[in-house]
Amino acid sequence: VRGEVFVFITKNIRGIEAGIPKEHGSQHYIKRLVGVPGDSLEVKAPQLWVNGQPASEAGMQKVASLKEPYTNGYQAAYLLSEGRQLTLAGQQYWAMGDNSFNSSDSRYWGPVPERNLVGPALMCYFPFTKHWGPIR
Repeated sequence: VRGEVFVFITKNIRGIEAGIPKEHGSQHYIKRLVGVPGDSLEVKAPQLWVNGQPASEAGMQKVASLKEPYTNGYQAAYLLSEGRQLTLAGQQYWAMGDNSFNSSDSRYWGPVPERNLVGPALMCYFPFTKHWGPIR
């Protein structure tokens, strides 16, 4: 569901696999799901716009709020640059990290194929900081 934190595998995502030694195999990544098939995405920093409107989902609003710890909001990058609209094809999902300024995510390596989805993330168990516990 758009706005939730989810887990996916990196298999066949070229921009990620290029940086992972083959002997390590596919990795599990965790990011916020900000775009689903058919969505049109655009960054108008600090907000992410989905289908022509600012993202309305609670988790995405937190990132755009510029309140601690989200002091950078959504930032434009390589594949989703400021003023450039991108529309997801069928079976494509867009993943972005909540720490947009320092996150390697779909803005750099493209959409996550549906076959790579594992499911929603439920709990952060490391590090033992204020982020430990149920994911919100």
